[in-house]
Amino acid sequence: MIRVIFAFLLINSYLFAAPNWFKNREFNDSNSQIFFGYGEAQNSADALYQAKLDIAAQLKTRVASSFSKIQKDDGTNYSNLTVITTEADVKADIVDVEIVKQEKIDNNFYVVLKYENIKAINKFANKLPKDFVSEAPNNYFSKTLLYKDLKNVIKKDIDIKLARENELWYLQYKNILQVLDKNSFEELFTTINSPYLSTSIISQKPILYDGDTFSFKVKSKEDGYISILEVDEEGSVAVLLNNKKVSKDNTLQYPDVYDKYDLEIATLEENIDSFSVFVVVFSKDYDSFINNFSSVSYSINQSENSKKFNRLIDYLNGKKFTATRVDIRANRN
Repeated sequence: MIRVIFAFLLINSYLFAAPNWFKNREFNDSNSQIFFGYGEAQNSADALYQAKLDIAAQLKTRVASSFSKIQKDDGTNYSNLTVITTEADVKADIVDVEIVKQEKIDNNFYVVLKYENIKAINKFANKLPKDFVSEAPNNYFSKTLLYKDLKNVIKKDIDIKLARENELWYLQYKNILQVLDKNSFEELFTTINSPYLSTSIISQKPILYDGDTFSFKVKSKEDGYISILEVDEEGSVAVLLNNKKVSKDNTLQYPDVYDKYDLEIATLEENIDSFSVFVVVFSKDYDSFINNFSSVSYSINQSENSKKFNRLIDYLNGKKFTATRVDIRANRN
């Protein structure tokens, strides 16, 4: 009985200490795509994180409710859905928030965040000046789903860039930045063909699983040099083949029978599906710029220094290249 009363008193003390706007969750919006998240902790960073968790939980609950209803209409029963909100959810999805209010009382920080649940390209389009001049886009960007969706919104071509700041990926136009969530960033991973190069990825299975081996066959219509790079789902770039000399219309196989190693596909995390894009670049002469990217043998894909997808996209503008998206299945045995 004493412990029950003590806990009750602690709860009442906490509620009394919190500001009214926090206790009553006073902030709301009639727009169904606007979410407010509330967080409380003993330091500002943790309070912000708790507020993002609150937003993520609301988003997950909405998706779960909609999914449950659809399943019931279809005659099956998935009414008891578990809503799981993880740190990965927050980092990937809740990346563009506005601090509405924050307050410190005694040793606690209280904060409320505002999040607009619309696609990143729509947020970006809303920031663009109405009279911006149409410009030719980057060769790589223009072939991606992200760019095509953006063009459908703004009805013009635009020379946008990919930027990296504070361990996040952004769309950039001049001084305008828009952070990209995980789904938007994935729309940059696509397959692009070229009239000057033919590229095939050879494996024993039609679908690549973690640990499967694979190889490349590349044919160029000119004499020159071929480089092959991989971009993983986090935007890390690694060089698989650096300036290999090729002859016109001859097929380059990599690795070939003389190489003493195999290429093995891998997911970034165990038991979680992944994806990469493999870029094959042709240069008439030896291209030293490839040396700006690290060799895959160094295994630094988790390092911030390897996040150079933006530099690769800029480099590809005006180049002869192919890109091949590969979805990698996790082994769940």
